Amino acid sequence: MNAKALAQRLTEPARGRTSTPATRPASRPPSHVTPAIRPTAPGRRRRNTTQILLAMAGIVGLPTILAAIYFGLIASPLYVSESSVTIRSSKIQPASLVEALVAPQEGIVGATETQLVADYLRSRDVLARIDANIGFRERFATYDADYLSRLEPHASNEEMYDYFKKALRVTDDGAGLLTISVRAFTAEDAVAVAVAAISAAEDMVNRLSEAAQTDAMRAARTEVQAAEARMIAAADAVTEYQKQSGDLDPRRSAEAIQSVIGGLEAELAASRVRLAELQSYLKPGSPQVNALNSKIAALKRQIGEERRRLADASRDTLADDVRGFETERMQLELAQQAYRSALASLEAARLAAQNDRSYLVAYAPPSLPDVAVEPKRMYKILSAFVISLLAFGVGALMIGAIREHARA
Repeated sequence: MNAKALAQRLTEPARGRTSTPATRPASRPPSHVTPAIRPTAPGRRRRNTTQILLAMAGIVGLPTILAAIYFGLIASPLYVSESSVTIRSSKIQPASLVEALVAPQEGIVGATETQLVADYLRSRDVLARIDANIGFRERFATYDADYLSRLEPHASNEEMYDYFKKALRVTDDGAGLLTISVRAFTAEDAVAVAVAAISAAEDMVNRLSEAAQTDAMRAARTEVQAAEARMIAAADAVTEYQKQSGDLDPRRSAEAIQSVIGGLEAELAASRVRLAELQSYLKPGSPQVNALNSKIAALKRQIGEERRRLADASRDTLADDVRGFETERMQLELAQQAYRSALASLEAARLAAQNDRSYLVAYAPPSLPDVAVEPKRMYKILSAFVISLLAFGVGALMIGAIREHARA
C-alpha cells in the first residue's frame, strides 16, 4: 500500500464522524472538583520550611539555650542535708496482743503525733525560731548566690515563708518516720538549719508532753484540794459540836455511864444477896438490916438517875448528843477516806505522766554534704528541651488543624 492510499484510509473515519453529527458524543463542561493534593510551587515550599525552622528555633532552641546558659553557667550549687526523726514514748508497751486490744488508748499516738510534728516543721513558728536563733534571712539572702535562687534581702515575711517551704522539705513514710531535707548554698548552712528545725520540733513535743502531764496533775490536785476542804469542814463541824455539847466524846461518855450503871447493878445484886443472908438470922429492925436496906435504896436511886441521863428523850439528853456526834464523826470519816483516795489518784496520775512521756528522737542526725547535688543541670536542660519540643509539636498540630478547617 502506497502512502496516498494510507492517507486516504486514515481520513475516512473523520469524514464519517463529521457527516453524522447525531452520533457525536455531547460535550462535557469543565470539572470544578479540587484535586486531593494540590501542587505546591517550589518557592512556597521553601518559605514554609523556613517558617517551620524559625518557629522551631524560637520555641525549642531558644528556651533550651537559655536553660543551658542558666543551669550550666549561672545557677548556684545547692547542698542538701538530710536527717531522720521519729516520736518515741516511755509508756510501757503491752506484752500481748490481747493486752494491746483491751488497753485504753489515750491522747495522740503513733502516726497522729508524727503528722503533727511534720506539720509543725512546715509552720511559720519553726521559721521564726530558726530566723531568731541562726538567722535564716542572712544565710539565704546572700549576693553570692544567683538572683533566681537566693532570697531577696528585703523580702516580706510571706515571701520568706514561701522560700522556707522550698528550702526545707519533710517527708512522712507513713510508718512514723520523718525525713527532713534542707537545701542551702553551703553545707554548713544546710546542717545549721536542719539542727535548728529539729531543736524546734523537739521543744514542741516536750511542750505537748508537759501540757498533758500538767493537765492530768491539775485535775488530780483539784480533786485532792476538794477532798481536803471537805475533810477540814467535817473536822470543824465535829469540833463545833463538841464545844456546843460540852463533851469531847459523847459516845465514850455514854459508854462510861453504861459502865457505871453496870457496876451499880452488880453492887445492888451483891447487897440484895447480903440482905437476904442477914434476914435469915437477924431481926428485921436490926441496925445491919436497916443499913443494908438504905444502901440498896441508894443504889436503886443512883441507877435510875444514870439511866435517865442515858435514855431521856428530851433535847439535852446524852442520847441526842451521842446521835449528833456520831453523825458528824461519820461525815469526818467519809471525808478522810475521800481524801486518801484523792491522794492515791494524784500519785497514780504522777506515775502515769512519767510513763506516758513522748519525746523526739533524731536517729539519723543531719548529714554534712561534701558536694552540691542540686541543681541537676543536665536533667534541667533536657527537661527544658523536651517541654519546648512538646509545646512546639502541640502548636504545630493546632495550626495545621486550623488551616485545614479554613480550606474546607
